[in-house]
Amino acid sequence: MRKSFTDIFIKHPVLAIVVNLVIVLMGWRALTTLPVQQYPKIESSSVVITTVYFGAGAETVRGFLTTPIERSVSAISGVDYIESTSRAGVSTVTVHLKLNHNSTAALAEVTARLQQVRSELPSDAEPPVVEVQRADRPYASFYLSFSSSKRDIPAITDWLADHHVDAAVAGALAETAVTLDALDRIAAAVDGPALAAALRWAAAGCSVRGITADIQDAARRISGLVASVKGFTHMDQSTVAAPVDLTSSLTTTIAVLRAKARSKSVTVTVTVEPDLPQVRGVAGELNQIWANLIDNAIDAVPQSGRVEITARCERQRVVVRVVDNGPGMSAETHAHIFEPFFTTKPVGKGTGLGLDIVRRLVSHNDAEIEVESAPGRTEFRVSLAPVAVDRRGERP
Repeated sequence: MRKSFTDIFIKHPVLAIVVNLVIVLMGWRALTTLPVQQYPKIESSSVVITTVYFGAGAETVRGFLTTPIERSVSAISGVDYIESTSRAGVSTVTVHLKLNHNSTAALAEVTARLQQVRSELPSDAEPPVVEVQRADRPYASFYLSFSSSKRDIPAITDWLADHHVDAAVAGALAETAVTLDALDRIAAAVDGPALAAALRWAAAGCSVRGITADIQDAARRISGLVASVKGFTHMDQSTVAAPVDLTSSLTTTIAVLRAKARSKSVTVTVTVEPDLPQVRGVAGELNQIWANLIDNAIDAVPQSGRVEITARCERQRVVVRVVDNGPGMSAETHAHIFEPFFTTKPVGKGTGLGLDIVRRLVSHNDAEIEVESAPGRTEFRVSLAPVAVDRRGERP
């Protein structure tokens, strides 16, 4: 009969006890003396900058908000890469930080940069909202390197003085990516009057490129404004009824009327029900309806008044309300407001055709309009048919 390894310890229990003690002692020694390697804590964070520019289209948001904010924060320390989105009325810039970079320091630096660029942003845009988010990812997927395009002017001025070059070019050189090491290499290759001429030529070329970049930025902003006006008029679309997104329709209209509201310090708010269905109509005509109603509301309210626009589903219809806190209208005025050439505005300010046009356009788009007025509150209510959706989620 063949014996197993355990039979030895069964036959010699003292030996089993000794072996067990040896194992325990070895384990205790390993636990107390052997070094234990611990992986470092890995933290990956991002700074999110959200700016609301109510009523602006995506292109306008990109040109007026996203681009200058990206340019401002790209030079902060610890940047891994930057992402941005520009939607109608909202700009979001996400600055992803390198692994284990101090997110509190990055937040302070981003805030300081935004303070510097605030004067470049539209005055009627909301102040940027900054927050830190921590990402649950073990490493960065890729890297983009950013560096400041503005150098230290005093350091460059001192370098120019040491090399007997006119300091007038310091400002132009500071706008470039030139470093003091690069200037030293140029001075080693070129000396005397030739050095001054070479630096003046380089500074002039850089200034031209900077002006060109400014022109491109201005052209992009003009393009955004044109896109907003085009979206309001829908000049490139046919006059056939089609599904219309009321969120875009209302915000584009308000973008066109923002200057008038701002001139009276009027607060204009829009509340659109989440997942509001599209309505069937002619986009340009619906925009004209909102424009006339909102324009009249702004005229009616006092200085620093309030106009509220809401859109929601009610009894299988989509209802848009335009409410103002103006003085209201009398019963006699209420009876004639939709008649052509009837107006309560002073001579030269009203034609009396605005609400007549609204009535005709509402009828043309198979909609209905109602009005209620009392002292301190007037409400125009437009009811439209939503676009039908079949059970598969497709429009007919």
